[in-house]
Amino acid sequence: MFAAIAFSSTGICQLEYQALNFNNVNALLSNGGVFFNDTDDAAPGYEMPKGSGNHGIYAMSFWFGGEDVNGQLKLAATTYTQEGDFFPGALTVSGDASSPEAEEASKQIYLISQAQIDYHIANYDEVGYDMPAVIEDWPAHGDPSFDLAFYLAPFEDVDGDGIYDPTFGDFPIIKGDQAVYMILNDKGGIHASGSDPIGMEMHLLFYQYVGGDYLDNTTFLNMRIINRGSQTLFDFHSACFVDGDLGDSSDDYVGFNEGDNVMYCYNGSNFDADYGENPPAIGVALLNREVNKFAPVGGELDATGMPITPSDYYNYMSGRWLDGTSFTDGGTGYGGDVEVDFIYDGLPYGGGWTETTVGNPPGERRMMMSNQHFGGVFAPNTELCYDYAIVSNQASNFLSNAVNVINMAEYAKTHYLTDGEAYCNNIVLGIDEKAAKLSFDIYPNPSNGTFTIQADGIYTATIYTLEGRQVYQSANLNGNQFIQPGVSSGIYIVKILQNDKIYQSKLIVQ
Repeated sequence: MFAAIAFSSTGICQLEYQALNFNNVNALLSNGGVFFNDTDDAAPGYEMPKGSGNHGIYAMSFWFGGEDVNGQLKLAATTYTQEGDFFPGALTVSGDASSPEAEEASKQIYLISQAQIDYHIANYDEVGYDMPAVIEDWPAHGDPSFDLAFYLAPFEDVDGDGIYDPTFGDFPIIKGDQAVYMILNDKGGIHASGSDPIGMEMHLLFYQYVGGDYLDNTTFLNMRIINRGSQTLFDFHSACFVDGDLGDSSDDYVGFNEGDNVMYCYNGSNFDADYGENPPAIGVALLNREVNKFAPVGGELDATGMPITPSDYYNYMSGRWLDGTSFTDGGTGYGGDVEVDFIYDGLPYGGGWTETTVGNPPGERRMMMSNQHFGGVFAPNTELCYDYAIVSNQASNFLSNAVNVINMAEYAKTHYLTDGEAYCNNIVLGIDEKAAKLSFDIYPNPSNGTFTIQADGIYTATIYTLEGRQVYQSANLNGNQFIQPGVSSGIYIVKILQNDKIYQSKLIVQ
């Protein structure tokens, strides 16, 4: 484990670092909100291939923002500042969304492999078995004495009692062959962006596979965000910000492909001072949502430059430059007459609007793509799920590699769609769903808040939040029953009591 002490604008705190390097990529991760970046040395942290000393990304971070009922902007965003707006650990669930100072378990980074999990499954009850600390300490539950959510990190509950206990065979659930899990929030300190916080909790799982093909050069990310506050936000946007720095950072281009929801960085010529001939291209793809806006983020002190104020971040996410004007077609995307959502959305060769066809000089490049989920409403207890893939290609010349990155994004999405249940659906696995499905069913699920329980005989139905708070109960139900519990959007536990036996299942309300 690689750990370091870091100092932030909010005081003295401990940042933890982990290197995810199971495949051909060495990705440096921290729990301060800026990823793939070595803060101590102000150096890039996404090495590809690992051991080469060459890097494809200098830093990656995320932006979130929306307006409350009074039109006041609530935002959490950073570019390079660790613990600028994001801090380690989970938030309280009673409405104030505070970050307990004394609670430590949810503030750590957990590096774990599927091989460790498989060995635990096979040997947990064997004499002399030495359980790995990451399995023993897995943050499956929040500490109720600190008012944290009872269910945090996903796990498989082998004995069906709803409690994570690896000594009885329970085990963490991850994706990939190796993964890093962490929990962040935006209430652990003063926002460096100057914004009012949201009260948001972030669960992140970075993971890699060894697949002998493009998977060897790919890093995936699942991100779940939860509104732990008491305010509903409207016109809510999220964004991914990337500083590419592809080898030599002074000779890059960027682009976007709408069909595969991927933004990418490629070299401005067929030679890079670090990578040499035929330098690679790298891309970041959003796998489970549609990208709504894309723009390069410049380094100059003008309307197309780096965001500084909260409204700057929100403008970019909303498809506007820093001066409030819209992204426009042609040239650099600024100052035109026709509004567009995506800048440089052509192919690097074959025509279309690109940096090469415009004739821009290569240079330092940063990029941003944003998403707004349906309706743009982020209500209390609402959870949003985002899945990303960081892909790369180095098989031919610099333009072909850029086009191939788009293909790699398509392959990554295909793998994601065929790789079993989405990770965000595995939030509460302290549930024996196999047994539950034998005795009752819920449909539709997800629902709009009203649903039918399909069962036989007489039973009692109780609905709980993920924090264990009862929100509905009805006794002496018989057979199929139409239920209107009056709950808000979120994920719930439905328990059926019948003949002294309890059956449980997940309920998603959208």
